[in-house]
Amino acid sequence: MTSILNELTIKNLLDAGVHLGHLTKYYNPKNDNFIFCTHSRISIFNLTVSLEYLKIAINFIANSVKEGKTILFVGTKKSAKNAVEEFAEKCGMPYVNYRWLGGMLTNYQTIKQSIKRFFKLQAMSADGTLVRLTKKEGLSLLKELERLNLYFCGIKHMKKLPDILFVLDVNKENIAVKEA
Repeated sequence: MTSILNELTIKNLLDAGVHLGHLTKYYNPKNDNFIFCTHSRISIFNLTVSLEYLKIAINFIANSVKEGKTILFVGTKKSAKNAVEEFAEKCGMPYVNYRWLGGMLTNYQTIKQSIKRFFKLQAMSADGTLVRLTKKEGLSLLKELERLNLYFCGIKHMKKLPDILFVLDVNKENIAVKEA
């Protein structure tokens, strides 16, 4: 873990394509620590401060994982869906990359029932029960299975509420943030 922190430099951030600034019309007073200067109506970020906070975040995540805590990755933007799924599966952590369902944290018992229904439909599909039903029933259950797979494929093995929520876009995922 310390090797990752030692390798993390401003040059690495620039090579990775880190965001360097935004228009001044998007000014937010919470960002004052991160603004280096403004030039031609563009606020330029102070990457040294960003790097310090990034290292703090990496330490927090690493220590949490060492303690065995569960991290739920949330990112439903088109550009982030595949990356969220790939890295969450690589870490063996749950993820949400299709749509955040309201009550996913605050009403987890109901979500667990829907996940049980998802597993039941998967079992029915695997053993051929769906084929033996009438065409209309089979297609409706298959359609429900596909929908539930989209919603719950990342959290189907989550046994309890997560300890940490890793949200990629807090504006788009505001419901997830409020529930957390």
